[in-house]
Amino acid sequence: MLARDIPCVILAVDPAATSGWALTYVLPHEPHLRTWSHGVAETWQNRSFAVDQADVIASTIGRPLVVVAETWPGLRGSALAGLGAQWGRWLAELERLDVPERRIVRVDTGTWRKTVLGITRQSGDASKRAAMLRARAVLGHDVTADEAEALCIGLFGLRSERVAAALGRRELKRLGWSEEA
Repeated sequence: MLARDIPCVILAVDPAATSGWALTYVLPHEPHLRTWSHGVAETWQNRSFAVDQADVIASTIGRPLVVVAETWPGLRGSALAGLGAQWGRWLAELERLDVPERRIVRVDTGTWRKTVLGITRQSGDASKRAAMLRARAVLGHDVTADEAEALCIGLFGLRSERVAAALGRRELKRLGWSEEA
């Protein structure tokens, strides 16, 4: 993980039948203030709202949009097919806005949970509770488990080497960002 937040807008997605999503970004003149928007998407309208909101915020503050979405290693069969179908619906919305494929970063559940929550090999329920506690600490109020996990994926994305690589050195330099600063 990087030592400081990357200057971009992160749309974090926990793609499932009920998908949690979260937007996080650092305002250009408020480098220590993270801003959040979050919700649950069960319909194309909900997904469209989240993606459009991410696009408007990125355009408004002049920061690139990067999508960070959860993957599920080891999942098989109909469960994987169902989650894959939901992710496909998100991809359709991202394609509508021409989000470049290189700006879509996938992270497996174990990686973001270990990095953000400091937990490994806990049950899904225990991990969801930990994510909800972290979200409450960040936001100051309760959110659903799906929103909490998306928020944690967003926290992972803000300091992820993968997100920095998705933007590339030239873009990071244009944004005035360096790991040393």
